[in-house]
Amino acid sequence: MNVPNQNPPRPGSVLQQILDVQLLARDNLQLAAYASAVDNEQSFKIVERITEKLSTGNSATTLDGVERYFLGATALDCSLMVTFQKVQSGDGKVSSSMIRVADQNFIVSMTVMDLDPKADSHPFKYIKQTRMSYKAQEDFLKRVS
Repeated sequence: MNVPNQNPPRPGSVLQQILDVQLLARDNLQLAAYASAVDNEQSFKIVERITEKLSTGNSATTLDGVERYFLGATALDCSLMVTFQKVQSGDGKVSSSMIRVADQNFIVSMTVMDLDPKADSHPFKYIKQTRMSYKAQEDFLKRVS
């Protein structure tokens, strides 16, 4: 697949930080799908484990592979709200939270929303949906060619 002119997010930006967390799902899917700790039920035991670890002052680096998958899967399904507020800049300085477009300055703020935790059965559902997507794409390509 040819991807046209992708500009990666700036290092340290909110978008780069979210992408880094989202990639935890991709990088740990195999562990999560085959882990004995993953339950095919609608429980949230793994999310509870993550919450417990992070609420006691541990960093995300202390999470195991399965926990990293669930943290990443939550980030994959989040929403971002970006707001732009036009401002007058009297001194001509532009801060890191400002952008300049056509000689006008805007303060940009981002909010991450919809961080819904995923049930322990999520890896199984994700793999099933991915397989169905690939199958639908194959069927479509066969019909149009």
